[in-house]
Amino acid sequence: MKLIIVFILLLTTCAFGQTPPNAQFTVNQNAVCLGTAIQLTNQSTNGTGTITSYAWDFGDGNAATTANATHVYSSPGTYTITLVVQASNGQADAEVKVNYITIHALPIANFTTTANGCALPVGINFTNTSQNASTFSWNFGNTQTSSAQVPATINYSTAGSYTIQLIASSPYGCVDTVVKPITISNFQAVINAPLSVCQNEAVSVSDNSTTGVTNWSWLFTGGNAINSNTANPTITYPNAGSYSIVLTAINTNSGCTATISQQIIVLPTPNPSFTASPVTGCAPLQVTFNNTSVGSGTFSWDFGDNTFFNGQTPPTHTYFGNGTFTTTLYMTGQNGCSDSIALPAVTLTSPVANFTSNVVNGCSPLSVQFTDQSTSVNPIVSWAWDFGDGTTFNGQNPPLHSFGVGVYSVRLIITTQSGCTDTLIVTDMIEVGSIDVVNFSVNPAETCAKSDVIFTNLSVISVPHSPNDVTYSWIFGDGGTSQLENPIYKYLSDTGYFDVTLIVEFRGCIDSITVTNAVYIKAPISFFSPDDSLFCNPSSFPIVVQFDDDSKIGKFSDDCSMIWTWGDGTTTVFDDPDFDDFNLGSTSHSYSTYGSFTIT
Repeated sequence: MKLIIVFILLLTTCAFGQTPPNAQFTVNQNAVCLGTAIQLTNQSTNGTGTITSYAWDFGDGNAATTANATHVYSSPGTYTITLVVQASNGQADAEVKVNYITIHALPIANFTTTANGCALPVGINFTNTSQNASTFSWNFGNTQTSSAQVPATINYSTAGSYTIQLIASSPYGCVDTVVKPITISNFQAVINAPLSVCQNEAVSVSDNSTTGVTNWSWLFTGGNAINSNTANPTITYPNAGSYSIVLTAINTNSGCTATISQQIIVLPTPNPSFTASPVTGCAPLQVTFNNTSVGSGTFSWDFGDNTFFNGQTPPTHTYFGNGTFTTTLYMTGQNGCSDSIALPAVTLTSPVANFTSNVVNGCSPLSVQFTDQSTSVNPIVSWAWDFGDGTTFNGQNPPLHSFGVGVYSVRLIITTQSGCTDTLIVTDMIEVGSIDVVNFSVNPAETCAKSDVIFTNLSVISVPHSPNDVTYSWIFGDGGTSQLENPIYKYLSDTGYFDVTLIVEFRGCIDSITVTNAVYIKAPISFFSPDDSLFCNPSSFPIVVQFDDDSKIGKFSDDCSMIWTWGDGTTTVFDDPDFDDFNLGSTSHSYSTYGSFTIT
C-alpha cells in the first residue's frame, strides 16, 4: 500500500513537469549462506533535483538510510529488497526487487563415538548426526581421513589423546566444522605375583593394571585370601600344589572390564622334628638331641639357653641352672621353604634342702624338734642330718633332740631319686645357755632423791662365753628401766622404798631376781606449778600469782620447812609440822613490776 501511495505522489509530482530521480541498486551476491554479509550498492541517478536521502528495506524488518548498505540476515529464507530515494526537488523514486535475496541455512556438523573394546587396538565407531549437510570431510587425528557420511570403524593402536574433526557442507556450499577430542586407553589387567610360594607362607599379590581401575575382583583357587576386593590382597595356601589366580579389573567410569589369570606353584614346607634325652634332671645336665626330620635340608638349633648350633645333629648339650628350656629346630628344605618346631624339651629341677625347728635357743638341756621343709620335683629318697654335737640322723624328720650348753650348726643333705643332691647348713642355729646365779648389789641402799644409785651385776655364768652373749634388763620400781650390765640410776619423782628386778638372758636361757625394798629414797622432792606463767599488759599492779606445791616429803617426815625464793629479791619460809604428801597446800606471791622471774 505504501508503494502505491509513493507512486501516486510521484505521478502527481511529475504532473508539474519535474524529472524524478531514478532509484537503482545492485548486490554483490543474491544467494548466500546464513551469516554471510550482503553488500548493497546504490546505482540511483538524479533527475532535475539532487538525491538527498535513501531508505532501504531489507525485507526482514530491518532498514538502513545510507547510500550503500551492508546487511546480514539472521534466518534462512527469500527476501524482497526495496530502495526509496528522495530528491531535492521533492521528487522520489523506488526500486523493489521481489524475492531477490535467498539465504541458505547452515549445516550443523556433529557426531558421536562408541568404542568396541578397551585394550589396544581400540576400534572407534563414528555416528554422523550432522544436519542440512550433503558432503562430509573427516580427519581422525591419526593420519586417517574419510569423506563418507558414516565412516568405517577406525582402529587406534596407540594409547593417547586424539582430535577428531568433521567438516559438513550443504548443497549450496555452506560449511560447518566440529572438533572433538577422544582418549584411547589400553585397559588391561596385569597381575604382579610370584611364580611360586611356600606352603602356609603369606604372600602379597598386587594389581599392575593400567590406570583407571576402580574395582577389583580376585579369585584364589585353593587359597585363603585377606582383602580380596582391594588392589593388593594377601593370600595363604595351606596345601602344596598348582593353583590359578584370576583378576578382574573394572573401570566403572568407562565400563571397561579386563580379566587375566596366572598360575602359582605352592611348594611344600619341610617337616622338622627331634627328640631329646634325658628331658629332666638336675644341673648340670647333659642332653642328647636326635634329629628325626623327614627329608634333606639345612638345620639350625636354638637350645633355649642362649646357645646355638648349625648342623643336622648337635653334639651333646649341657644345661646349667634350673628351669624349663624350649628347644627350637629350624629347617630349610631343598626348595627353599622353611619351617620350625619348638618344644619345651628339657626341665632342670634341682632339689632345695630346707628345715625348721620349734626353738633355736634356751636353757640346757634344750629339746629341739626339727621338721624337714625340703622341696623337689623329683622324689627325695634320703635325708642326712648332722646336729653339730657329734650326733647324726638319717630320715626325713628326726625325733626330739636334746642339746647341752653350747652353740651348734645344723646340716641337712637331701638326695633325689635321680641322684640330685642339695645341702643346707644353718650356722650357729641352736644356742643353749646356763645361768648359775642371778644377783646384784645396790650402793647406797638409802639416799636422797635425785642422787646416783649404783647397781652392780653379781650374776654368775660359768660356761665360757662372750659378754655380747648376755643381755640384762633392770626394772627399778618407779617405772624406769635399763639394759646396761651395771647401771647408775636417779630416782626423781617419788620417795620411799622401791623393789628392783634384774633379768638375765644367755643364749635364750632366762633367769631373774627381785629384791624387795632394795632402795629407800628419802624426802623431800620439791616440785611446784603456777596457775599461770604469762601475764600480758596487766592493767594494774601488784600482780598476784598462785602457786601449787606438789613436793614429795616422804611418809616418815615429821617436820618440813618450805623456803620460796620469788626471783624479785624476796623470800618466804613456811615451817609446818602438819604438812604431808597429800596436804602440802598452796601459796601466792605479789609482783609489782614487769619482768621475768626465776622461782626456787
